[in-house]
Amino acid sequence: MDLRTLFEAVWRRRLLALLVLGVDLLATVFFLVTAPRSYTAEATLSAAPTEQVLQGVGTVETLQATIAQLASTPNVLNPVSARLPARRSVRNLRTEVSGSLIPGTVLVRIKVVDADPVVAAAIANAVVDELPKHDPSAGVFVFAAVERAVPPTDPSSPNTKLVLGVGLVLGVALAIGTALLRDNAARRVETADDVQNATGAGVLTRVPRPRDPTGTVGVGPDQPGAASFRALRIALEFVAAREPLPALVVTSAVPDDSEGWLAANLAIALAQVQHRVLLVDGNLDEPGRHPVTEALGAPGLAEVLQGEDTEPLLRPGPVDGLYVLPAGNAPDDAAQLLETRFGEVLLGWSRAFDVVVIDAPAVSTSDDARVMSVAGAVLLTVPAGRVAPRTLRDVAASLRVVNARVAGTVLVGGESAEPGRRRRPVPRPRAATPAPQPVRRPAPAPEPEPESERNEPMPPRPDPPAESNVTLVAEPHRPSPTDF
Repeated sequence: MDLRTLFEAVWRRRLLALLVLGVDLLATVFFLVTAPRSYTAEATLSAAPTEQVLQGVGTVETLQATIAQLASTPNVLNPVSARLPARRSVRNLRTEVSGSLIPGTVLVRIKVVDADPVVAAAIANAVVDELPKHDPSAGVFVFAAVERAVPPTDPSSPNTKLVLGVGLVLGVALAIGTALLRDNAARRVETADDVQNATGAGVLTRVPRPRDPTGTVGVGPDQPGAASFRALRIALEFVAAREPLPALVVTSAVPDDSEGWLAANLAIALAQVQHRVLLVDGNLDEPGRHPVTEALGAPGLAEVLQGEDTEPLLRPGPVDGLYVLPAGNAPDDAAQLLETRFGEVLLGWSRAFDVVVIDAPAVSTSDDARVMSVAGAVLLTVPAGRVAPRTLRDVAASLRVVNARVAGTVLVGGESAEPGRRRRPVPRPRAATPAPQPVRRPAPAPEPEPESERNEPMPPRPDPPAESNVTLVAEPHRPSPTDF
């Protein structure tokens, strides 16, 4: 994480960061006000050796160190305790008094720590007066009080400046850490850059979130949102120019009401440029998420997986060239059938249609999309503001585990990428894109056909216009009755 990203995250959660910092500073001040105070008083005693040298009593430095250690012994502290104006036991004095030899000098420093500054100074001076009476050298040293202790004005503990400094540093660290944790937990993917950073896959386009997820914006080229699906269709054509896309599994990172809407409108947009498209409702658990694929109780994908022919189960879509296969009535072993039979079924569909669009459940809640993507490619839709970056990264990782080919991602709602950072596929030379076909409203239900005409094969799709040389399959195929 660079400094800019860090600053942006903290700025987004600035109120929380300020709250944490304020609580930390209040806690620091409360500690300073309520913590018991200690005062340190110091006195200095000189222990200078005489010219007389004693044999067998050790070096001068050793004797001086011994004198410093005597400062906290009962022999010295018993008389000191008796002279104090305030009652202090010898046990307490041993914890408060310490002596040390100042290196390179003949000075012994006596340090006393007490809750009362006056008593602390009195103890230090009493120890300095008492130490010469307990000389272990028998007259080798000449003692003199160099500096008498005075009552200190400022407490030695707690150290106000140190505590405030540590409290401020700790508060800033806690504020930044809390802001980052909160931002990471509450942050949602909003832009195309967010999607690409989390998935590593290119963002083909951004589609505005539908006001009516049951609508078909792709039917009318002048309707709001139709331009987005045209851009998505063109982006997929460029992807297919590198490697054909006979099957496209449209799935969302997390459950969202735009899933069925996007798959249906993408299929319509593809059919409008003379592609022969099969739209399959792959939601065996929750079929009919969009009116185009809704056919409650009608046979469909589930029955095809059990061995029935596809052709009799197809329904015409809202535009020419689009056929719809409902989800059907899923059996108890639908998951096993999907794993064992879907690849074979998809192979037959890819021979009869230019492209197969499969509306699959969300990757984060079902494995069906990953199973279906084995023989095709995944178009991952990301609802802006409804999925965390970590969740999106996990979804992308789950697709990579099964080596699923990700054709690209689509951001539903949210914001586009920054102008200078958008990544578009490099187009190859091609003629002008043919104009969308006029809207074809579904005709009223015909009269029941005679039994002899009911199983006639579907009419072959018309040849694509000569001016369009970018398709979603390597070689156009005209279906025949034996394709299924």
